[in-house]
Amino acid sequence: MFIGCRTDADRALLTPRGELVRGGARILAAKLTELPAGTARVDADMSGVSFMDTAGLEFLEVLREHGRRRSVPVTATRWTGQPRRVLELAGLDPTDPSCARLWGRRNACTCSRRRWSNCGRRSRPAR
Repeated sequence: MFIGCRTDADRALLTPRGELVRGGARILAAKLTELPAGTARVDADMSGVSFMDTAGLEFLEVLREHGRRRSVPVTATRWTGQPRRVLELAGLDPTDPSCARLWGRRNACTCSRRRWSNCGRRSRPAR
């Protein structure tokens, strides 16, 4: 996996490319530490991600935690193909799975926690 980064004023645009698997979250964490001070928003264009397994969901957790720690909005949008399907199966909104209404709740429905209560009124995914 490779993560490109472009900054414009106080906004950072991350562009991951390749397969989002084990280790992808570590690459993201390193990239986030390289962002300039004063970055007020982080957006990730996920259209270049061709494959994602459940370990790739940790990527979203790292992105969300960065936003929480820095008090900046973060997004992960433009999911396509197989990665989008993984998000749907995990019960996440594929238009922006990092959104606060899902991730900001104490009992948010994340695949790693296997909790389906208090999940933005979403039904449990079919098996």
